[in-house]
Amino acid sequence: MKITQTDRIEAQKVVKEFRKEKTDREIFYNLCFAIMAPQTTFINNRKATAKLIEHDFYNKNIDDSLLYDLIRETRFYRQKTDRLSRAKKQFRDILECLRADASSFEKREYLVKNVKGLGMKAASHLLRNMGCTNLAIIDTHVLKFLHKETPKNKREYIEMEEAFNSKAKKRGLLPAELDAIIWKQYSNTNWNNFVY
Repeated sequence: MKITQTDRIEAQKVVKEFRKEKTDREIFYNLCFAIMAPQTTFINNRKATAKLIEHDFYNKNIDDSLLYDLIRETRFYRQKTDRLSRAKKQFRDILECLRADASSFEKREYLVKNVKGLGMKAASHLLRNMGCTNLAIIDTHVLKFLHKETPKNKREYIEMEEAFNSKAKKRGLLPAELDAIIWKQYSNTNWNNFVY
């Protein structure tokens, strides 16, 4: 994969944006985005997240039937409705984890164990959006880049993450920067669409 100087500069900007201090509300919607991400396109997830923001899900209680409708663009929206409601109830604990003075790996471990709907990939996605740069989001684009099949368990995920991080280091990139470049190239998306 060819990485241009423009790609490097833009990826650095993306990571700098992720590292910016976020309000509790911004973190909450990043959490929602991560929970809805599995099996859903980026565009559809953005639409669903925008609807949650429009209906002020952070501050308001939304009944399940309306929540179904708001996130209908995402696949498995009934299951994700339940997960969003649970995460909202747990949000103070999740926030405490995200703001804790702990490693990104320790934070991911907590999220995977305690937040329904956040597996290794989704938890890594959330933490990357919070500014963690050393985790890999082993999604379809990264799997293509690595020429690997979907990891079957946590051990395989971590092995792929280590391989990915090694490839990033060889290219003089942070894992989060290489992830951004891969996502941009494989999804054929413009840099200014890189949010969440």
